[in-house]
Amino acid sequence: MVLKRYPFTFILNETKQACPQDIRYEQSAAADRLVTCRIERGMNMDELTKYTATALALGFTAAVPFNCSIMECKPEIRALCTPQKCQNYGKSWVCPPGCGDLEMCAEQISRFKRGILLQSKSILEDSSDHELMVQLVERHNQRLEEFCAFIRSEHSDVLLLSTGGCGLCECCTYPDASCRKPEERKGSLSAFGIDVGELCKRAGLDYTFVSGTLILVGCVLID
Repeated sequence: MVLKRYPFTFILNETKQACPQDIRYEQSAAADRLVTCRIERGMNMDELTKYTATALALGFTAAVPFNCSIMECKPEIRALCTPQKCQNYGKSWVCPPGCGDLEMCAEQISRFKRGILLQSKSILEDSSDHELMVQLVERHNQRLEEFCAFIRSEHSDVLLLSTGGCGLCECCTYPDASCRKPEERKGSLSAFGIDVGELCKRAGLDYTFVSGTLILVGCVLID
């Protein structure tokens, strides 16, 4: 199966019918990117294929549609969100306690049926280059914001979660005032109790950390 890449769309030259439950789309060997689309009942693949293509066009290294039933809010993951273990605790609306308890987070996820899981994978020549890492996180967040804006043009209710922090405002209003952009902010996967490695594995994406590699993850949930 060969794919030609055009802005925000893929055109199939061949359709492989032998394994319809697990179809792998490869852009090209040179692009070094791929997206695995798992076809599940109830998923509109025309729409989801368009979204994965859009994500790749924006610069994500991988994008895959998934059913929200594979998301599990685990207390042991949320337990890592403490002042002793995370410097962001109590400093923003997307981190505990500002984001609400785990039950509230699970209730938010339960509103959605489908999602697009996204990765930004980078090879680092110098793993100690903090400035570069900050830039990569900023680019990842910018792509997430652009992608989410595209989704919102077609879906009124979406939930954006990320490993890259929110970053919408230079200084968060928490806890002195309400969030300036409650509909646009990026929630934290770990604050929602999501095991990112497990989520990627269930969705069919690699999340293996090796020296000199940075993998940032985000997802957009839709109705």
